Amino acid sequence: FLPPQSASGGGAAARWASVRRFVRLRRRIHGNAYVLAEAVAMRSDCKEYVRLYKKKFNGPESGVEWRKVLAPLTQGEARKLDDIEIVYPADKLVNFRLMANAEMKTEAALNG
Repeated sequence: FLPPQSASGGGAAARWASVRRFVRLRRRIHGNAYVLAEAVAMRSDCKEYVRLYKKKFNGPESGVEWRKVLAPLTQGEARKLDDIEIVYPADKLVNFRLMANAEMKTEAALNG
């Protein structure tokens, strides 16, 4: 569970202090605790981010033929994408983009 901090032991107070340090560390490492409302909002923002991120690759200058006829990202949508990027930390944005890239890869395979 937790390696001893010292060979002497130090008594019950030292052991409880060690347990408290461990619990604080574990909470910091696994700090992805969200209340339901935050989780629902993040999921909604994730869906919107994926939709807008994929839309960045639409338009006449797209490298994929079938995406050339789709509407490109508007300026307002680009601001919304930027707003979402400001709200969430980098590790969450990486996950959002991984989801978007996976969807684009699936779409490319189906429409290929």
